[in-house]
Amino acid sequence: MKANTFARKALRFADNLATTDGIRFADALRQLSMALEMAGQTSVSQAVAGTKIPSLPRSARKPTIADARTALIEFRSSLSAQDKRSAARDFRALDDLISGHDSASVSALVAAVRQKFASKAQSNGKRKSSMDQALITDFIHRLETSLGDDEKFKSVFAELEANSAIGKPEAIAIARGFMGKMPSTASRRAALDRIYSRHAALMDFKAKRKAFGGRTAA
Repeated sequence: MKANTFARKALRFADNLATTDGIRFADALRQLSMALEMAGQTSVSQAVAGTKIPSLPRSARKPTIADARTALIEFRSSLSAQDKRSAARDFRALDDLISGHDSASVSALVAAVRQKFASKAQSNGKRKSSMDQALITDFIHRLETSLGDDEKFKSVFAELEANSAIGKPEAIAIARGFMGKMPSTASRRAALDRIYSRHAALMDFKAKRKAFGGRTAA
């Protein structure tokens, strides 16, 4: 199954999981799905083929990769028989990818996956060698690790906006690493807005989740 199709289906399922009992699993699946969108028309199994995630530290931060594993199992069980057959290799590939990292946070996994995808894009000539790759990688990592923490993310984003070393090419590269596809013709402002949109969407999701939980408790 194409990665962007897989991601869209997973995101829809994550929305349905956003109940009092499924919030953590929904968040894990949303984060993983948004990373997979970077692979576009490539199948998930092809996108992650040969991708080895380095050892990730144990983390108390939720959701964990174990949560993502549970969410993937539930997502697979929700698919039609045809979609299950179509995505069989993709689920096996994802299981191989996350194997051995259950105690790590999903955000750490997503950051590693995005970096791997971005490296593949770079090797295909989609980035200019004149760009400061260390700076780009650093911002992608800091954005990923602060995602969902409104104060921290806004602080990193404000620094990104104000950094004179981040021109249009760098902003586009960061947007691609953090969000997935980004047209090379996009402006610096458009790239920054796309970066911020991921955080805004997550905060909106959390607000709706909180409201839903409040109604349930009532």
